[in-house]
Amino acid sequence: MQALGRILAIAPQDDYWYESRGMASTAGARVDMGSAMTWSGMFAAVSYVSEDIGKVPFGMFERLESGKREAPNHWLHDKLHDQPNSTQTAFEFFEMMTAFAILRGAGIAEQRGRGLRDMEIMPLHPDLLVRNTARSGVLRYDYRDPLRRGEVRTIEADRLVRLNGRLGRGIIDVARDSIGLQLALQSSAGYMFSRGARHQGVISRPPNMPWDDSTRGAFRTAIGEYAAGGPREGRPLLLEDGMTWQNASMTATEAEQLGQMRWGITEASRWVRIPPHKLYELERSTNNNIDRQSIDYVVDSLLGWTIKWRQTVYRDLLPVTERSRFFAEANLDALLQGDPTARSQAYALAISWGWMTRNEVRAKENLNALKGLDDPLTPLNMTGAGVSVAYGPGRIPEATRGHLRLLASDAASRVVRREVAAIGKLAERAAGDQAAFRTGVDEFYGDHGAYVASALHIPEPDARRYARIQRAELLSDGPVVMDAWLVDRVEALANLAMQQDALTA
Repeated sequence: MQALGRILAIAPQDDYWYESRGMASTAGARVDMGSAMTWSGMFAAVSYVSEDIGKVPFGMFERLESGKREAPNHWLHDKLHDQPNSTQTAFEFFEMMTAFAILRGAGIAEQRGRGLRDMEIMPLHPDLLVRNTARSGVLRYDYRDPLRRGEVRTIEADRLVRLNGRLGRGIIDVARDSIGLQLALQSSAGYMFSRGARHQGVISRPPNMPWDDSTRGAFRTAIGEYAAGGPREGRPLLLEDGMTWQNASMTATEAEQLGQMRWGITEASRWVRIPPHKLYELERSTNNNIDRQSIDYVVDSLLGWTIKWRQTVYRDLLPVTERSRFFAEANLDALLQGDPTARSQAYALAISWGWMTRNEVRAKENLNALKGLDDPLTPLNMTGAGVSVAYGPGRIPEATRGHLRLLASDAASRVVRREVAAIGKLAERAAGDQAAFRTGVDEFYGDHGAYVASALHIPEPDARRYARIQRAELLSDGPVVMDAWLVDRVEALANLAMQQDALTA
């Protein structure tokens, strides 16, 4: 009754009536937003998600027929990307709103100001916002503003930005018993160590030796010297005159405190939906799968929150007249990047197949653009039938040109070596028989043109013309002309493969 009397004596405008009293858990600990965040597992889990959402760059984009483009001049872009109000950065705003949505079921902000460009998006404490029950037909909320010394003011519902948590409920509401158990474990462990990490128990004397007040007081004083901070802390307890000790508390092992506290990390991961390795629970993580788990965290934990933010901006901030043209989006690319080797391989494929430019890759790696790297590359084997690729000095970089020359020379060398080897064998078999040698040369060069066209990927008429020139020279001067073929014929075929006239035009 005395406690009730003290409560009723509190003035109606006192902060007491607006502060969260929390809810009692089955473990006995009272759970509210402040106490929940004193548990390291919950603090770390909520901080990870809210901070990572704060890290992600948000901005406004414009829809195009061929895709989208960033809209930095949109009135809402700077508010989402840099500073939504005069006291917070975008990181702080997104972090706070997301944390409120996780813990209390909703992150709520107010649109203050008249004009769109001058408007500020100011977060409100959800516990201080109460739905107005007045029957006016217009949905309103009453807010006890701590910045105005607790003044209660009414806010129209269409001036609010509401980021809803999971099913509209906060973790404080649904995880009360799990959080309360961890708070009770922390309290129990702290109490145990404050007593010197020793057992509690009962000391008794024989029935024929009752305690008197002076003896009892002296004994309590002596026992206090063995407590934490006492002069005899850590020493064995000496009992005299038939006294006995009976343990009256559970040990840390009996209570399985360490196991329970470790289990609590997994519980926090489940409630916030975050992989345990983010809370430094690495029992099932290895160096081989940690990258994969980090990507899973982005896809399974953060992606949903970025979608909620995008749709919240669409519903609560964008005017109806702008919704078909503009939208908000978060860029998660930086969080999804793999290791440098994997990124390099992915970029190389993207560039070589032409669906990314080299400057786009540089932008993803936070590097400035370079001149001449804005056009996509077109693979030679992906051009359509009848399409001629006009290579000019300005179209093929010198390094690429040199690499192509090496490939062409290598293929030409194989063609000439095959030709020299075949003619050499014919000369040995003919052994001075000019008719037999001529017949063999005619048969070889009859098929050689098709082989040259296939090996060098050149038009067959050009290859057959090369074969006719070779046949005529061989029959005119004999096999001695082959001594120079491995040099000048290789160069001639390489020039043919490189379409030298077009390249130097």
